[in-house]
Amino acid sequence: MFREFDLIRESGWILSSEGVKDWAVPHYHIGSNKELPAWGATAPFWTVPLQHLVYHDALVSAWWEGDSYDWARQSGGHAVEQSLLDLLYADPALIFPVGRQYYFKPGTTESGVDERDIDIEQVQDAARRAVTVARHFERLGLEEMLEHRFLSPDGAVQEITFSSGTRVAVNFGTEPHSLGSGNILAPKGFAVL
Repeated sequence: MFREFDLIRESGWILSSEGVKDWAVPHYHIGSNKELPAWGATAPFWTVPLQHLVYHDALVSAWWEGDSYDWARQSGGHAVEQSLLDLLYADPALIFPVGRQYYFKPGTTESGVDERDIDIEQVQDAARRAVTVARHFERLGLEEMLEHRFLSPDGAVQEITFSSGTRVAVNFGTEPHSLGSGNILAPKGFAVL
């Protein structure tokens, strides 16, 4: 199987997988297994970038195809939170601006179809956010991730340091947060330090 993977890579094709298996990372480019950001006392877990700390410079981590910023049928449709997480982790954006997306209706084997069009406000908002995320990913997307820290007791404010020395801070919370030296991180905001 690895021989086939390597032949595909050598041919210039992009190799992607749903999920990330450590044995496959040297052979493929993109894996999808991201969770919406979680933190605070009521969260069942806090989201931490364990996979990124090991593979950020070797593997692109993407949202599953049904989890785009603008499509809430699966677990996507959270453009603010998803784009902030992508900015923090220096991952690419995922939007579904035009076309049809098929899905199974909850609790049934019956399928449905959602139509997507660039004229939908949710799609336009997702596209604006995706441009910012894409520019950020272009700059930091292939750097090694060195450190992740929680900067607030509730985990809503987080910071990542990359191999270039660039630090990215994100405030998932609803209150401003002081980063020191007079820098204030706005609610639902990010800063490149």
